[in-house]
Amino acid sequence: MMPLATRLVLAFTLSAALASGLLAWWGLGQLRPHYLEATEEALVDTAEVLAALAAEDWPAAPRRLETAWLRVTSRHLSARIYEVVKSRVDLDCILTDAAGIVRFDSLEPAAVGSDASQWNDVWLTLRGRYGVRATAGRDGVRRLHVAAPVLVDGVTVGVLTVVKPESSVDRFIGLAAQAAMLAGTLAVAGAIFAAGLATWWIVAPLRRLTAYAKRVSAGARPEPPPTGPTEVAALGQALAEMREALEGRAYVEAYVQGLTHELKAPLAGLRAAAEVLAEDPPPAERERFIGHLRGEGQRMQDLIDRLLRLAAVERQTAPRRSPLDVLALVIGECAAAQTTAGPAVTITCEPGPALIVTAESVLLASAVRGLLTNAVTFAPAGSVVTAVVASDGRHAEIRIRDHGPGIPPWGLERLGQRFFSLPHPATGRKGTGLGLAFAKAVADLHGGSLTVRNHREGGAEAVLTIGLD
Repeated sequence: MMPLATRLVLAFTLSAALASGLLAWWGLGQLRPHYLEATEEALVDTAEVLAALAAEDWPAAPRRLETAWLRVTSRHLSARIYEVVKSRVDLDCILTDAAGIVRFDSLEPAAVGSDASQWNDVWLTLRGRYGVRATAGRDGVRRLHVAAPVLVDGVTVGVLTVVKPESSVDRFIGLAAQAAMLAGTLAVAGAIFAAGLATWWIVAPLRRLTAYAKRVSAGARPEPPPTGPTEVAALGQALAEMREALEGRAYVEAYVQGLTHELKAPLAGLRAAAEVLAEDPPPAERERFIGHLRGEGQRMQDLIDRLLRLAAVERQTAPRRSPLDVLALVIGECAAAQTTAGPAVTITCEPGPALIVTAESVLLASAVRGLLTNAVTFAPAGSVVTAVVASDGRHAEIRIRDHGPGIPPWGLERLGQRFFSLPHPATGRKGTGLGLAFAKAVADLHGGSLTVRNHREGGAEAVLTIGLD
């Protein structure tokens, strides 16, 4: 199927070409008549001037005209009329007497003495009207004839006709046609360029919407694209609303399923402890089971608190951004994590570049804190957890590595999913599985990513990326 952009460009181009073609066809069709009209108007002036000169020399005018025409036709001209060079006079003259008998003919000297009284130019002029005709001569060349009366004391004693070939305007018409074709070509080229701009203006928002829809279908949570034309903006708003509705349904379903699954174990523990306490056990047993109740209650409280924080981030569409020094934030979180971890694990932040991003500092700090907590949890006693800040030129990278047992292959793909957690290597207990999910949600909210992998030298490494300004 032909892309929309190609269709629009073709439609604009064909419309422009058709309009330019029709305009050129009409304009070129009007050129020749208007050029001939302008030529005829100039011939009227020439005929009147020559007729007045002939009247001054009448009846010797034929001989005077013959002498003058011999001189004129023997001269070589070099008159540049814009782009046309005129090298000879292509104007002819015919003089008849009051009876219409030819007395001088520069075009056909043999016609002297013949009767021209029936030609329109002579016949009309002798009767006091405007005499003009356009006929082809014996050589097949079509010529324009314009006549003026030769008046002596108010009496018409003859008719002077100036003659010019219609082909004399062809050179000018050809140049005008070339200019018109050039203008038409430029107009079509301009239309194609304008079509490209218009197509980009129309299609670019659609492409952004397509990319937005693809990212949503891939599971990302991108910000809605900038608005375009009204119709495209309405479509984008509809897509965003549809995404929110679909995400809301899927989110609630996954939320309820996950929460139900995670609450099964502590609820079972609470039920078992309650049954034991109902039998009035010895004081020592009673205290132990009461402690168990408190522990499971705290576990459920922690789970709910973490879920609420995660839900708040996952439902947020845009962070409250402000400039943030990534290295300073990581150094501060490493110091706080070291205080919590105690002397069993050493947390270091390696020197790195000062990278500035625009991000919501509270969320990013919480994500880094959660990654450090995970690393400390799985780090063996006496080992080191390392934090590194780096850049690939487009993103700021926060890498946090432990020296623990690493991640089993079956767990790599599921890390970051809500409620999924690996058992602690020493105790076998699992966490809530919400720390990595929270960090991933923060990364997605900022247009970044979270990758958890096994380090080539041992241990696990979490890489959080945020786009640079």
